Amino acid sequence: MTAFLGRTHAGKSTAALLAVKSGARFWTDDVLVIDRRGLAKPGGRVAGRRTADGKPARPVVLRVGARRPSRIARLVLMGPRRDKGWTLKPLEGQRKLRAILANVYVRSYPPPPKAWHERLLDLAERVPVLELRAPRGLAKLRRAWPAIWKELTT
Repeated sequence: MTAFLGRTHAGKSTAALLAVKSGARFWTDDVLVIDRRGLAKPGGRVAGRRTADGKPARPVVLRVGARRPSRIARLVLMGPRRDKGWTLKPLEGQRKLRAILANVYVRSYPPPPKAWHERLLDLAERVPVLELRAPRGLAKLRRAWPAIWKELTT
């Protein structure tokens, strides 16, 4: 499973739609629930949850086909858009952890510090985080997507 992370209007939903058109299974939009074992859960309720910085999370989760939890193969951070071409680079160390921290939703704020940080560190150790700097504009992204998807899934 590939999960797309990023700020509002970064292109997460567009990337997910293009991934589905490339053969991926769609699980959710806006919020992916990850259980204590680090598995992505199909559907779920997220009302009342908050982002890591204490802001309310958008409570949108769609139940689409999947019935069992699944391992996350990679997290893709949607980075700044480019005027020409695209890049896909692995993030390491602090940049990797920051990418996860900036896009995590928690059940309560403040979260229990030790357990919460241990889970995030475990996720950061187990799952590759890649930064995708995609082309600006839907038409350019559509044209580039087959090559992006091939690199993501090989």
